[in-house]
Amino acid sequence: MRSVYESMKDEFWRNQIAENKGNTKKQWRKLNGSLGETSSDDTDVHTTGEFAAFFSDKVARPVHCYDAVVRCPVQG
Repeated sequence: MRSVYESMKDEFWRNQIAENKGNTKKQWRKLNGSLGETSSDDTDVHTTGEFAAFFSDKVARPVHCYDAVVRCPVQG
């Protein structure tokens, strides 16, 4: 009985992956599903503009903001 279940499960996942031939994103989702991993759709929570603003702000922050955290000796 177990072997019948396993073969049905294998066939199901092979068909799921084959149905998405040419669409690697969907194929990876199906493959991860076959491994028992759940997909998360929260990857689109932040916009590209928010992502760019985060790094722009980080780079634009003055170096003296970090002085309290790390004291580097002055080399001369």
